[in-house]
Amino acid sequence: MTKVCIIGLGRVGSVLSLAHKNAHDELCESANTVIFAVPDDKLVEAITDFLASNNCKDKFVVHVSGVHGLEVLKPISDAGAQVAALHPIMQFVGAETDVELLKQSYVSCSADQSAHGKASALVEVWGAKMISLNSDVDRRQYHLALSLVSNHITGLMAWANELLVPALGEHSSEAVAQMAARAVAAASCDDPLSSLTGPVARGDANTIAQHMQSLDEQQQLRYAGLLLNLQALVDERRDV
Repeated sequence: MTKVCIIGLGRVGSVLSLAHKNAHDELCESANTVIFAVPDDKLVEAITDFLASNNCKDKFVVHVSGVHGLEVLKPISDAGAQVAALHPIMQFVGAETDVELLKQSYVSCSADQSAHGKASALVEVWGAKMISLNSDVDRRQYHLALSLVSNHITGLMAWANELLVPALGEHSSEAVAQMAARAVAAASCDDPLSSLTGPVARGDANTIAQHMQSLDEQQQLRYAGLLLNLQALVDERRDV
């Protein structure tokens, strides 16, 4: 049994707490293994507060932020702790379901060589698979990519459902979910660009113009940004 302190009991912290409880670990403030599971913008403040009231010597301290690497933990490392950045690559919705999904997910790891073994052991408790990140990875782009896959797909589905309700009524959400699932399945092949279809891929300018005409000014701006992304993918496919 290991003693673990989890700082931050939001969606991620709650899931990790449950994972450690399931592993029969003890959750307590005096633990030598400390996990920061606070929002990205609160991490520096939380680390500063922790340093002010704790002896970091011989502790193993990690955070689970996607956008931050080891640099944010340097004050704790300088104070004598081993540190790692461990980011679960998944969406967090509900603890009971997510603790099982965590076992099917990857956790990216940034850690010094001396802390790598402890990081691996912690991820093993979570039941996940660890991927080590190179030190030169741009975590801003890394985190952006994951946000596009999770949050932006959700946003697109919500907007599509809103636009479909007048036509399909109570069946709109099911239709959106079916199309999204099929699109994800098609894009999961070795050549995702080959699955791209629709008016942009076909070059149907008149259809796109009609789309625009059906939207108000704010929605037109939203759609225009999406068109730029799709057109870039179409151009990339042509260049292959």
